Amino acid sequence: MNFRVIYFLIDEAINSIKQNSVMSFLSFLTVTISLSVLAMFLIVFMNLNSMIKSIGDDLNISVYLNRNISEDRVSQVRDQIKFIRGVKSISIIPRDAAWADLKNKLQYQRDIVELIPGNPLPDLIIVKLKSIENTNSVLKELSFIKDIDDIRYGKSVVNKFRSGVKLFNFVGGVIVLLLLSATFIIVASTINITIIAKEKEIKIMKLVGATNSFIKSVFVLEAMVLGLVGSILAVVLINAGYFIINSKMQQVYHFAYVFTKHMNIISLNMFVIVIGLVICLSASFFSVNSLLKSIIKK
Repeated sequence: MNFRVIYFLIDEAINSIKQNSVMSFLSFLTVTISLSVLAMFLIVFMNLNSMIKSIGDDLNISVYLNRNISEDRVSQVRDQIKFIRGVKSISIIPRDAAWADLKNKLQYQRDIVELIPGNPLPDLIIVKLKSIENTNSVLKELSFIKDIDDIRYGKSVVNKFRSGVKLFNFVGGVIVLLLLSATFIIVASTINITIIAKEKEIKIMKLVGATNSFIKSVFVLEAMVLGLVGSILAVVLINAGYFIINSKMQQVYHFAYVFTKHMNIISLNMFVIVIGLVICLSASFFSVNSLLKSIIKK
C-alpha cells in the first residue's frame, strides 16, 4: 500500500468524521469520559489494594503462653514458632518486663495495682508474618504447639477493610463496564451512520474495482481516529488531575503519592490509549462486518 492510498484513506476517514460531526463529538466525549473514569478507578484500586497489603503486613500475631511455663519451655516454644513457614521474625516480651511496664503506666493507680496478687501477666511472643497470605497457615501451626493459652490477631480489621474494597471494586467495575459498553455502542453507531450515508460511494468504489478490505479500511481508520483523539483527551485530563491532586497531597503529606510502585503515570497513559483504540477498533469491525457486508452484496 503506497503513500497516496494511505493519504486517501486518512482523508476519507477525517471527512467522514466532519460529515457526522454530532455523532463524532458524542463518540469523542464518550471515549474521553469512559477512559478517564477507568483510569481513576485503576488509581484508586491500586492504592486501596496497596494499603490493604501494607496494613496486613504490619499486623502481628500475639501469642500468649501459659503463666506456669518455665523459661526453658519458653525458649522451646520460641524455636518452634521461629521455624514455622511464613514467619518473618519473632520477639519475646517476658511476663516480668510486661508487668513492670504496666505498673509504670498505672503509677497513678498504685493502690489498685497493689491489690493484685503477684504477676497476672503471661509471657508474650509477637510473631511478624512475611505476608498476610501466610496468616491461616501460621495460625494452624500455632494451634498445635503446647503451652499456648491464647492467640490474638487483628484480622477482623483487615477483613472489614477488604470487604469495603471488594464492594468498591464491584461497583467501580460495573460503572466502567457500562461506560465502555456505551463507548462501543456509540462508536459502532457512528460507523453505521457513516456507512449508510456513503452507500452509493461504496457501490461505485466496488464497481471500479476496489477490494472489500480497501473499503473496510476507510471505516476502520475512522474508528482509530475517534479512539485516538478520545484517548488523548482522556490522557490530558488524567495528567492534569494527577498533577493537581499530587501537588495538593504533597503540601499536606510530604511523602504521599497518587501512584503506587506498581503503577506510574506513563504506564497508565499507555494503557488508556491502548484500551481506547481496542474498544473503537472492535466497534468498527462489528459495524463493518455486519452492515457493510450487506451493502456490498446488494
